[in-house]
Amino acid sequence: MSTSPARGLLEQLQQVPDPRGRKGQRHAASAMLATVVCGVLCGLTNLSAIVQWLHAQPPRFWHLLGFKWTPASETTFRTLLAQVAPEAFERALCGWLPPAPAAAADEPAGLSVDGKRLCGTLSRIAAALHAVNVWDHRTGCVLRQQLTGDTNEAKTAVEIFRGLLLEGRIVVGDAAFCQQEVCQQILDSGGDYLLVVKDNQPRLHQDAQSAFRDSKGFSPYRLKQRQARRRQAESLSKGHGRIERRTLTVSTVQGLGLRGWPGLQQVLRLERVVTSGDQETRTVSYAVTSVSVGRLTARQLLQLWRDHWGIENSCFYVRDVTLGEDRCRVRTGHAGLNLAHVRNFALSVVQRLGAANVAAQLRQHLFHPTVLLKRLIRPEFMLT
Repeated sequence: MSTSPARGLLEQLQQVPDPRGRKGQRHAASAMLATVVCGVLCGLTNLSAIVQWLHAQPPRFWHLLGFKWTPASETTFRTLLAQVAPEAFERALCGWLPPAPAAAADEPAGLSVDGKRLCGTLSRIAAALHAVNVWDHRTGCVLRQQLTGDTNEAKTAVEIFRGLLLEGRIVVGDAAFCQQEVCQQILDSGGDYLLVVKDNQPRLHQDAQSAFRDSKGFSPYRLKQRQARRRQAESLSKGHGRIERRTLTVSTVQGLGLRGWPGLQQVLRLERVVTSGDQETRTVSYAVTSVSVGRLTARQLLQLWRDHWGIENSCFYVRDVTLGEDRCRVRTGHAGLNLAHVRNFALSVVQRLGAANVAAQLRQHLFHPTVLLKRLIRPEFMLT
């Protein structure tokens, strides 16, 4: 199976409707959007730097991008990004990405859902934009990003999952998404969920705790039954001057009185013991899942839960620090969200290239922009 994109980036971006009037289309929208993509992939963190970099390139590079004359000014780029529909832009970018290699049959197909604040869009008269992201554990790509608008993260997630095919996928999220409406939509879309439970669902949280609390009043037969329903896995990691031991205990819900929650099959208890020098801290978390008994081992569930933090470490942190998202003050119209889509796309491209260091790969693009452009506009160069 080929892992190259079917069409070049310029062909994909031509599908994005141009919001400008007929008299305002001196430069092709696809050329300008491709310029922004190339600039971010070269590690440039704002539009001023991208436009300055573009004008420093030779005319041959402009023609490869699709410009017929001297490229546009920074103001023209800002105006276009503010007007382009974010949904169409994201769809075009995701449509370019080459399909990921097939996963192993026994490998859990995890997706993380989490919210992110676009701090650079904060102004004196408007709050910063807040978006919900769905991130693929295996490929490291953001599959969908949508603003919360006037609602909350959970309701936005419901809208996202309504438009995603989740067959065979397991959605992992924190307590903000532990809502019956979210769980039901994930199941309706063909997927399963693994969601952290906290006091925002007090009854469910109490029931999850009770599932692992063996009372002295239980008969030996009942204790044996409860323990027979449990499985356990452990992991140990060392780094940054500390040792972290994680113990996951999984129990089926049969006979525990947990009813009324959509698709609930198992409850999980995760105990973390962190030792740093002479200090030791212990935390306990609970989660619920619709994954059926026997589909995944306790160790796989532990790894799936742990992989959820990749959306923070491998996506949000890189966007903020390496790609300068928090420092970018572009916020007029749709510009802030459109640039966030470009950063997600840039990380996806770097992941598909197999780069071990994102910053080093971006510098490589900056030193050889023509090679980068060929990879984007000519699919056969993607893996070279």
